[in-house]
Amino acid sequence: MDVGCGPGLLENRLASRFGRDRLVGVDIDRDMLVVAGSEGVMDLIRGSSACLRFRDGSIATAVSSASLKDWGDRIGGLREMERVLRPGGTAVVYDFITAGPGFRPEGFSRRFGIVSEILRRLMASRMPFSLDDANRLLGELDGIDAALEVEEDLGALRITIEKRA
Repeated sequence: MDVGCGPGLLENRLASRFGRDRLVGVDIDRDMLVVAGSEGVMDLIRGSSACLRFRDGSIATAVSSASLKDWGDRIGGLREMERVLRPGGTAVVYDFITAGPGFRPEGFSRRFGIVSEILRRLMASRMPFSLDDANRLLGELDGIDAALEVEEDLGALRITIEKRA
C-alpha cells in the first residue's frame, strides 16, 4: 500500500519489488489518482491517510513518500497505517525536512540540481515540517513500535513502524 501515492511515482519501483502481490495506492486527490491510473500497475483508492478503508491487519507492507507533511491528521494517518498492518508487517514513511535543522543539507543543490533546491524552498514556505515535528509525532504514538531516522544528505527523515506479531 502506498499512502499518498500522488501521481504514482513509486508505482513501477514497488511493482518490481512486490510484482506478484497486489499493490494499492491511496490518495485524497482525484487528479493525482487519474495520473497514477495511467500506468495500470496499482489498484487505486480515493481516501484519506487518517481513514484507510482496509480491515485491521490486512496489509503486509505500507509506504508513504513525501506526503506526511501534507496530511491533515498526521497522528491519525500513522495510527491507521499501523492498524492495517499484519502482525510482523512494516510501514515506512519518508518525508523531507522543510524547516529548522536539517532543512538545508550541505551540497544538496550540487548533487540534485537547482530545480530540486527551488522545489525544496517552495515546499518550506507552503508546508513547514521539521525534525522537531517528527519527534513530536513519535512521542504521541503510544503503544506503537516506531523509530525515526534522518538521512542528512537528503534533508529527509524516515519513520519506520513495525507491527508487533
